[in-house]
Amino acid sequence: MKKTTNSKTINLSLKYNLLVGLSLGIWLFLFLFLIRPFKQDNLSVGHLARIAIGMALIVIINYLIVSVVQRFIYTTLKKWSIQYEIFIILLYSSLVLFTSFLYYKSDLSNGSYSFIKFLLKNFIPTIIILLPFLIFSRKHILKYIPEKDGFINISGNNKLDFLKIKEEELICISSAQNYVEIFYFKDDELNKKLIRTSLKKIQAELPFLVKVHRSHLINKKHFVSFKDKKTLKLTKIEIPFSKKYKTIL
Repeated sequence: MKKTTNSKTINLSLKYNLLVGLSLGIWLFLFLFLIRPFKQDNLSVGHLARIAIGMALIVIINYLIVSVVQRFIYTTLKKWSIQYEIFIILLYSSLVLFTSFLYYKSDLSNGSYSFIKFLLKNFIPTIIILLPFLIFSRKHILKYIPEKDGFINISGNNKLDFLKIKEEELICISSAQNYVEIFYFKDDELNKKLIRTSLKKIQAELPFLVKVHRSHLINKKHFVSFKDKKTLKLTKIEIPFSKKYKTIL
């Protein structure tokens, strides 16, 4: 399933983001220890290993900090865009620069470079190596590729099984065993399409939908009123709802 709008959504899973951070740390450690960009300081193997381990931990910790920031941005705005992505990468690079310089000047590293010299001789060559790996990793965190046609494509397990509609046309989606029923408004008529996928997957990939029942997601733009204590009135359709979701509605 792909949402094709001007914004992206992002994988906020701590497990996935931790995996990205660990991968960046391992990649940086191997670069520092094997390529030895600090060889101009004539460092011993032990000293170099200490610097490489410290820098790798800095890269991992700062990525986890940035993950918290991106979670806050996305949960607040309910969208993600290329501007936010650039901001996160710049923020991450800045955090790594300043914290790595502090570590470099600490008693553990005993670095002799000034900030400018450290930036030019150590940080820039390192970040040039690190950034492509970071961008590649984050590409797989972003779930949706934006298009500017304002449509969403809902696809099932079969690649030929899909529905392309505008977001505002989607009324609700209901679970039907191994399938979902998609109700949508087209040419002033109520339409329905059956697609083989799960409600859980749709909820994760289309966060604008609101869960009102264990078997129903609705587009809040089509909410009309409460018919009674157990039924919702939507555009041209009525569905059941659970009391625990009434406050959300």
